[in-house]
Amino acid sequence: MDAASEDFYAELRRRNYTTPTSYLDLVKTYKEMLAHQRGIVPQKIQMYQGGLKRLQETNEKVDDLKATLIKLRPEIDKKEAETQVMVVDLEKQQKVAAEHEKVTSAEEAESQKLFA
Repeated sequence: MDAASEDFYAELRRRNYTTPTSYLDLVKTYKEMLAHQRGIVPQKIQMYQGGLKRLQETNEKVDDLKATLIKLRPEIDKKEAETQVMVVDLEKQQKVAAEHEKVTSAEEAESQKLFA
């Protein structure tokens, strides 16, 4: 406290005196702030514990989903292979359908000429 008073005097050229009343006000303010902080700390602890609990639950869900994914991976790979085969088959069918369309459009054009 003396060092702060000396710094205050050196900077502003004013003396600073601690009276019993100001000291009691300081102690009272300190007690009020301490009581306030003691009320806040348990709330923050509870909030952080709730967050940690939620993180733990999420990690458990992620682990369960990973295990399910590992179990289903062979089936997923099989379905993916079937889909690839189906895509190739559909591409072939589209080529055949395009050729049929060309033929039918040519025949349609001929028939239009005949009946027109």
